[in-house]
Amino acid sequence: MGFGEVWHDWVQKCVASATISVLVNGSPMPQFSIGKGLRQGCSLSPLLFNLVGEALHLMLVKAESLGMFKGFQVGNIDPFSLSHLQFADDLIIFCGAALGEIKNIKRILRIFEVASGLQLNLKKSMLFGVNVRLEDLNLWAKSIGCDVGKFPAEYLGLPLGVERSSKAMWDPMINKIYHNLSSWKANNLSFSGRLVLIKSVLLSLPTYFLSMFRLPQAVASKINKIIAKFLWGGSDEKRKIH
Repeated sequence: MGFGEVWHDWVQKCVASATISVLVNGSPMPQFSIGKGLRQGCSLSPLLFNLVGEALHLMLVKAESLGMFKGFQVGNIDPFSLSHLQFADDLIIFCGAALGEIKNIKRILRIFEVASGLQLNLKKSMLFGVNVRLEDLNLWAKSIGCDVGKFPAEYLGLPLGVERSSKAMWDPMINKIYHNLSSWKANNLSFSGRLVLIKSVLLSLPTYFLSMFRLPQAVASKINKIIAKFLWGGSDEKRKIH
């Protein structure tokens, strides 16, 4: 992948110079050197995972170029084909509504499993269909051994398949704010303590959602109302002047 010899030697020394010991009945055995692999918690693990993920990316790109499956076109001017999205160990693959393409993707992932040792967990995998009959979707999912997903769904903590301007899209965020407030007793905290919790915790919760979606005015008013009630020590039974 174009890494220089010096960099290669550095990584090799990090792996080969380490020693480990095995606990037998709670007692450590004599230490020995590592021949390959990384220790648990090693800071090189994420980098190694990126290298393996890059190999999977190249396999999917080549498979699409060979016509084994087809992604979808993004953009009108100078469009490009989007076949998959990767984030850590989460993977979304886009293909046509055909059983042959779905089976080809499973074959690609099987080859990757044999080459890398990373096994695809079909029990945690789902097949989503857009403008596809439910009968066909169930048949295809059964043929590859996974479940059928339904929209709206959640991916990386964000909703999928919900209208961008929908208030229901922000319900998980409202519930998360209520969940934090349920463990805080406003009457047991000083005004300064409540203010610190609001600034450091509550106001940071919507940041992830706001990086992708625009906040409706009604939702903003509701969040502000919840925070104001907590700040001034009010409750559903007793209201206080803000």
